[in-house]
Amino acid sequence: SFVVHSGSSWTAEWLGMAPSGGNDDFAVGSPGRNGAWETFNFGTSGPDFYINEEMADYGNDLVSWNGQFVKRPSSTSSGT
Repeated sequence: SFVVHSGSSWTAEWLGMAPSGGNDDFAVGSPGRNGAWETFNFGTSGPDFYINEEMADYGNDLVSWNGQFVKRPSSTSSGT
């Protein structure tokens, strides 16, 4: 499943991301394969990149804010 926050209808902070009040802000997220949101707050922790090493890792969240992933899998342990 996906959650979408966009434009002027996005009025409250979500996962530590707050809209600027304009119509251009948007956030899209998925709680991953397991359907449960992880403890993640972009406002306090910044981007969170993780390594997919086993099937259980596909349960991790995916979150994009204004076109940039802030929580996603990474191809290396350095987060790139």
